[in-house]
Amino acid sequence: MQSLLTLGFLTTLASCASMGSKDPLAFQPYEMDAEARTALFEAVAELEGDWSTEDGSISRFEITSNGTVIKETLFPGQPHEMTNMYTLDGNGLAMTHYCSMGNQPHMRATAIDGNKIVFSPTGVSDRGSADELFMASMTLTKIDEHTLDIEWTSYQGNQPGEVMTFHHKRID
Repeated sequence: MQSLLTLGFLTTLASCASMGSKDPLAFQPYEMDAEARTALFEAVAELEGDWSTEDGSISRFEITSNGTVIKETLFPGQPHEMTNMYTLDGNGLAMTHYCSMGNQPHMRATAIDGNKIVFSPTGVSDRGSADELFMASMTLTKIDEHTLDIEWTSYQGNQPGEVMTFHHKRID
């Protein structure tokens, strides 16, 4: 009986804690059929090649693992080099950002609007503390065949932080 009361208390406590939560890791996945998720993966795969920002920083997209993964390297060869890995997962497109800060935010495509793909957070691996800064969301916007905007939103704790937009031009 004691264990049932404890279980009931913990269930109630968990329910109360989740009500009104502004947790940036709470999201609604974008549901899609097999054809749509494949088209989404192919849209990211079309970015294969090197892209340069206005300040000369490079982002490199390459298809690897027998065509099942898209690897994006940001700032290749620099001390703050980072990697994004895009993969099909279940009924959607997943992305993991391997940050130079040492954490790994996991995201899924949650909105698609024409040439824009929005990735929202699903979790963060190796986060040092609840207050540690992490990249919570990312939007890819393909302006045309040679122009790409990538927008990142950071979070610290449960609060949105800086929004950074990088304007890229294809260089290869």
